[in-house]
Amino acid sequence: MISERIFEVLEKASPERGPVMQGFTYSGHPVGGAVGLTDLDIMEREGMVENGARIGSHLKRRLEERIGDHPFVGEIRGVGMLNAVEFLADKASRRPFRPEQGAHRLVVAEAAEAGVMVRALPFIEAIPF
Repeated sequence: MISERIFEVLEKASPERGPVMQGFTYSGHPVGGAVGLTDLDIMEREGMVENGARIGSHLKRRLEERIGDHPFVGEIRGVGMLNAVEFLADKASRRPFRPEQGAHRLVVAEAAEAGVMVRALPFIEAIPF
């Protein structure tokens, strides 16, 4: 789907920025726009926003119960079904991990080993749920 020259650039950046970090959901490609409109239709038809508002507090509460006391978990934040877990080297002082440590990427790797698919954010030590 892409040239070898472009793929080489993406492949070289993957260890640092995550696999194929070539863009974001808002990059403006017409195919992405068409898919986005279809997604919005499905979300409206199935009442997904209302359902997320109804059950989102349960997700956040369960994340807080399960991992909120962990010494490397800073803040669990979110609204509805969009939540994120922040990782800190020192919770008391709110000192972050050094970027080269890639703490959140280690969590992603461990989650994958357990059969859970999560994604590390590229520029902050957090994982969205």
